[in-house]
Amino acid sequence: MAGHALIPRALFQARRWVRKLSLPPDLPGVSVLLVTWNRAQFLDLALRALADTVPDEHEILLWDNASTDDTQSVIAKWQAGRLNLISIRSPKNIGTNGFAELALRATREMIFEMDDDVFLLPQEWHAKLKRAFELFPEYAYLALDVLQDEFTSGAKPLLVHYERETRDDVTIEFGPTGGWATATPRKFYFSTEGYPYRPHKPYFPEDGYYNRIVRDAGKKAGILSGVKCYHASGPNWNAAFGKGTMHSQKMNSHGAGRSVGLTFRESSDQVPDPRILEDYRAQLCPNPWTK
Repeated sequence: MAGHALIPRALFQARRWVRKLSLPPDLPGVSVLLVTWNRAQFLDLALRALADTVPDEHEILLWDNASTDDTQSVIAKWQAGRLNLISIRSPKNIGTNGFAELALRATREMIFEMDDDVFLLPQEWHAKLKRAFELFPEYAYLALDVLQDEFTSGAKPLLVHYERETRDDVTIEFGPTGGWATATPRKFYFSTEGYPYRPHKPYFPEDGYYNRIVRDAGKKAGILSGVKCYHASGPNWNAAFGKGTMHSQKMNSHGAGRSVGLTFRESSDQVPDPRILEDYRAQLCPNPWTK
């Protein structure tokens, strides 16, 4: 499916308003939003993580920012499998604006924004997020926790920046909430401005803007503590695959959180061996749908 080139903001807002007025009822499940650009190896791992963990009723909406590598081959491979994968190929690179485009097409009760460098997801992540929203109705934006090692902090700041809240057996870390693997109820999303659309600046921290929207609506954002994905952010995994990244461009545009005083776990300068992902996969997702 072909996508739109970058369009004026007013035109996008009009399309969004029309969608909001004619919004059909939520369908059960999750609409996963993925934006990618020239990272076929990363995308292959991200789609495998979804194939490992998502039931059939979920939909995967993927925005390809005019990639020139093997991205389309990777997409075709996973479309031939069990994933309900809908791919939109943009005629030009519109950066993180792709998330706003995809959200217009979401049909499920939960929208799940996911970076293409999330290589592993935990078992039953969707059910655990849904239960967390039920137990903590004051929250409207919840990220999965991250597995941290010597190669990546997962882009999560240090715990000193969070306050823990527990109800039943679910704990939320209230504080900075990145968009690496992060859910928001679809009804809430369309009651707000949603993800920003910035035609003058394709790469920007859409998750930071959405955090502000959540707060302005009187809601909270946080991390679902202990329900961990593997978010391979940072230079080490880029070096392992010889790639630059959409994510690094986005981070460079706003200082990776450091401009607002956040501190992060330090990583080594070692290049990881991708074979370690199989050990992590056994730990996070011991019973995957795909073998």
